[in-house]
Amino acid sequence: MKAIQHYVQSRAECDECHPMLHIWTFLSACGAALGDRHCIPFGDGQINPNMYVVVVGEPASRKSTAIKAGKKLLIEAGYDTIADASTTLQGWLKSIANPDVDSIDGSAGHIESYIAHDEVINFLGQGNTDFITRLGEVWDKTDGFEHKTAGGTSVKIENLVVNILGGTTPEQFHMMFPPMVAGQGLLSRLLLVSAPSKVRKYHRPQPMNPDAKLEVIRLFERLQGSSARYEIPAGTPVDLALKDIYEAYTSHDDKRFETYDGRRYTHFLKLLIICTALREGEFITLDDVYD
Repeated sequence: MKAIQHYVQSRAECDECHPMLHIWTFLSACGAALGDRHCIPFGDGQINPNMYVVVVGEPASRKSTAIKAGKKLLIEAGYDTIADASTTLQGWLKSIANPDVDSIDGSAGHIESYIAHDEVINFLGQGNTDFITRLGEVWDKTDGFEHKTAGGTSVKIENLVVNILGGTTPEQFHMMFPPMVAGQGLLSRLLLVSAPSKVRKYHRPQPMNPDAKLEVIRLFERLQGSSARYEIPAGTPVDLALKDIYEAYTSHDDKRFETYDGRRYTHFLKLLIICTALREGEFITLDDVYD
């Protein structure tokens, strides 16, 4: 896709990151920019383009470089709901639902939160089962969210849209997600991206080309201001293609992928929304499906 290629090529001129890191950073930032204003009707609800992307790689694989670059461009495009780097579950909910008051009691309407941190362990902590469970719940929840604390206070959010873009090492990943949290549901909602080694050597990295940078910022601005509800009528070529993709998939024999297999199609639809929005499509086409 042209927009993705443009971003990757622009970054290749100024840093050592593997293209895969920039691709997933860009897609994540696009999903955050879209919020839930672009969606696919799905049963009684809808599929939103929010994603939980975690880049896993050894230190010095340039994970942070890619994540910080995409995050910075999104902020320059006016996006202002980046979650604090280090917090607790209650602190996070308080900051997004009632940022100007001391009490967590109360309610809020439409809220977006982008957890974009190159060291995501600083946000999630180590083996924080309560936090992990809550993040798993809001990945595809469109009918409101309520959290009650042990002290009796509570926060209600009518519509919470959360995106995650994080970087971590294999060692940190095991610290965040020990075996006891394997069945919590969040892991199947994560898109785990392996961070390959750097592909270039720049003894002095250069800033991003100003024209290319402005083009990406303008794109993020456009995505934030756009909306589309992609209806897919039954029996149409797009509907039949999606049916074939869904039914033809064969699950992994490895039990560790069992829960991911159950959400693979939802991951696919989220990416489909993003790609359709990038080309400014009013509806999903077969090219969108197969590209």
